[in-house]
Amino acid sequence: MLVVLFMASKEVCVTSEAACNPTELMPCLPAVTSPAKPTELCCDKLKSQMQCLCGYLKDPSFGHLVDSHVAQKFSTVCGVSMPKC
Repeated sequence: MLVVLFMASKEVCVTSEAACNPTELMPCLPAVTSPAKPTELCCDKLKSQMQCLCGYLKDPSFGHLVDSHVAQKFSTVCGVSMPKC
């Protein structure tokens, strides 16, 4: 799921809801790349970028970073569901 999506993006896109900027999700990188749990800051950032996640997941630079285990971790700890894109 995440994004880390969360690494630097080539561009920032703007939607009617919010600015999509994958670098905002950098606090989530440890939870994607290790057994670490998402932090409160990570969960807050993830929630603020929810409307952007499908775009991140479809981007080959980021989408490969998220598997079902990672998505479950974020769902459990942050109380968010991965979007169905």
